[in-house]
Amino acid sequence: MGGIPRVTDAEASPAPPFDAPPCPCYTFSLERRFAAPIMSHPYEIAPPRPLSFERERGITDVRVQHGLAHVETRLPGVHPETERLDLLQAVAVAGLPVLLIKLHPNAVSFALPDAAIAERAETLLTDRGYTYAMERDLALITIYAGAMRDLPGVMAGLYDACDNAGIRVAQTGDSFDALFALVPGTDAERGARLLRKAFGLTEND
Repeated sequence: MGGIPRVTDAEASPAPPFDAPPCPCYTFSLERRFAAPIMSHPYEIAPPRPLSFERERGITDVRVQHGLAHVETRLPGVHPETERLDLLQAVAVAGLPVLLIKLHPNAVSFALPDAAIAERAETLLTDRGYTYAMERDLALITIYAGAMRDLPGVMAGLYDACDNAGIRVAQTGDSFDALFALVPGTDAERGARLLRKAFGLTEND
């Protein structure tokens, strides 16, 4: 009678005895079983500790950078948008790094990071016929906080501390983790100490 032939137990392949040579299909290693897992992907790595994305809260530091300059350049005022663009493009083509840029109705002001850049900027503005006022020997006070935009009253605290100490603030600015104040260089260290005290930092922070 046709059909699938039956295989008896005696004909089936017996399992190898315990002292038989190792066979790949029967090899089982406790050492491999309980060893560190083998990564199956080149970017699959085990994190050494839980990750935290929480930002550090509050003011964390106040620092001072000396040697800056500040310039305010007057514009003709006929076509302010075009005139601003022309000035900023000229600054960019000259390779001058600037910061704390402010757009006024008939002027553009910005800070220059050091005396050498200030000299180059003054040459550029003079050659192009601009009317400008430049102030040198300034310093940049930077107040750091990991969540600056979640902290109310930092700018008010800066102005309050500087105003009470008679320190003039020439320009301010901010970023996601810092607030900036441009002040006379002779007042910068004193202002930084007052701000550290106002925000609860020690001189070693």
